[in-house]
Amino acid sequence: FGGGSWATALVKILTEQDVKISWWMRNAKTAAFIRKFHLNPNYLSDVYIDEEKVKVWLDAKQAIQNADYILLAVPAAFTEQALADLTSEDFA
Repeated sequence: FGGGSWATALVKILTEQDVKISWWMRNAKTAAFIRKFHLNPNYLSDVYIDEEKVKVWLDAKQAIQNADYILLAVPAAFTEQALADLTSEDFA
């Protein structure tokens, strides 16, 4: 969860392993840019995002569907907002 520099760095590190990532972010414009150009235009903009390993989501529920782990990389002040669309049933 998150579209900033820390989230981008974690995505890059994790894609160096054999894992698939569902990356949720709230900014539709940034998500579209990443899907098209495989780069985050706002943070660590020279880091390539491997489209075979990373799927970018705007829907939090879809992003966590079938997830083994969930990483939060959003500022503490925005955590509640980032998780607002989720309920405890979404984590079952």
